[in-house]
Amino acid sequence: MTAFTRGPLADPQALADHAAGARASGVAIHTLAEIAATRGTRPGLVFGYGSISAPDIEPGLDRLLRS
Repeated sequence: MTAFTRGPLADPQALADHAAGARASGVAIHTLAEIAATRGTRPGLVFGYGSISAPDIEPGLDRLLRS
């Protein structure tokens, strides 16, 4: 899933810091800039639910919000 960001999280460094904090809390997300094939992509986050069970999604979202 991709989530485009705006406001404070549109800043590339703030977005990278947030993604790093989320990864440190156990939520595997990446910025679009980390995975984009071209430079100048819109600011955003990429994350997925494919490798976790459905009951683990809500706790993962809680960790993401706290990171």
